[in-house]
Amino acid sequence: MTTNLQPASRARAPGKVILSGEHAVVYGRPGLIMAVDLYAETAITADRKKGLAFHLPDFTRSERFTPAELQASFAAARERHEDFLRGRSSILDVLSDPLDLISFAFLAVVGDCITDIASGVCVDFSMSIPAGCGLGGSAAAALSVAKAAAAFVGAALTDDELFRHAMECERLQHGNSSGADPYACLHGGCVRFRKSMDDGTLPVQCRRLRLPSFPFYLVNTGTPLSSTGECVEQVAHRFGNSSIWDDFESATDVVEEALDGGDVAAFRCGVRRNHQLLERIGVVPARVSRFIADVEGQGAAAKVSGGGSMRGDAGGIILVAADSAPVDLCRAYGYSILDVSAEPEGVRLVE
Repeated sequence: MTTNLQPASRARAPGKVILSGEHAVVYGRPGLIMAVDLYAETAITADRKKGLAFHLPDFTRSERFTPAELQASFAAARERHEDFLRGRSSILDVLSDPLDLISFAFLAVVGDCITDIASGVCVDFSMSIPAGCGLGGSAAAALSVAKAAAAFVGAALTDDELFRHAMECERLQHGNSSGADPYACLHGGCVRFRKSMDDGTLPVQCRRLRLPSFPFYLVNTGTPLSSTGECVEQVAHRFGNSSIWDDFESATDVVEEALDGGDVAAFRCGVRRNHQLLERIGVVPARVSRFIADVEGQGAAAKVSGGGSMRGDAGGIILVAADSAPVDLCRAYGYSILDVSAEPEGVRLVE
C-alpha cells in the first residue's frame, strides 16, 4: 500500500439492535438488524513523539508501541485464534483487552506501511455504546478504526473491504461471527441480513427495511457474565444441528411483515415468539425472564437483543415493544432505559 499521509482523520460507526434473529443468523437464517444512535469514534492524528500511541479513556487504557511490538501483538492474537479453532483454548483468550481489538483493527488496515507512520501517530478511541451488552460495540469499534486508519494513510477502502476487515476482528472477538453486526454498523438503517453459508465472507441476501413506525425502548439489564463468544460456543454445542433455527426464521418473517405493514400487534407477536425461542436455547437469565414476563403482563413484548447470557442475572440489552417506557418496572429491577433512536447512516468520516 502506498501512503498519502493526512495530518488527521476521524470516523464514527453506530451501534445496532437486533429486532429478530439472534443466534439464528450464525446458522444462515435471516436476522433483522437496526443501527442506533450510539457510536464508536476514532480520531487519528500525527504525534510529535515516536511510536504508535493508543488512548482508550472509556476503558482507562493507554499504550505506546513500536511497529515491531504492534506487529508481534498482532501475530500473537492470530496464534491464539488458531489455538481456539483447534479447541485448545477459549475465545476469551484471543482478545482479552479492549486495546487488543483497537490495535488489531488499526494494523489490519495500515499493514505494510506501518513503518511510514511510526514517526508518531496517536489513535484516540471513545465509545458511547455500552460494552458487552449486545449493541454491536466491537463491530462499530473495528469499523470506526478501519475507516479512520484508511483515511489517515490515504487509502480508499470499498464497503466490501471494510466489511472484511470488521469480520476478521469479529471472528477474533466472538469466534464465529455471522457478519450481522458489521453489516448493520457499516450501512446503517434497518436491514434484513442473511449470511453466506460457504465462508461467510460477504452476506448474500440483504435488503433495506422500513424503520419501525411504532415505539420501542432499549433496557440495559447489565453486562452479561457470558460473552457473546461464549454464548455462541455453547449454543453451537447444544443446538448446532437443531431444527429450532427454522422456528427462529418463522418468527423473523412475522416481525419483517409487521415492519413492512406497520402492524404493531404483529410486531409484538413476533417479538414474543423470538423471546420464547431464546429461552429454549438457554441465553435468557432467570431474572431477565421474570422482567420480560412482567412486561408481557402489561400487554407489551420484550426480548433479549444480542447474545444474552448463560450465567448470572444480567442479559445485556432488552428490546421492549410498548406504548410507553417501562419506567416503574425498570426502577423495581434496577435496570436503566437507554434513550436511543434509529440511525439511518452507517460508518462515516466526520469533522
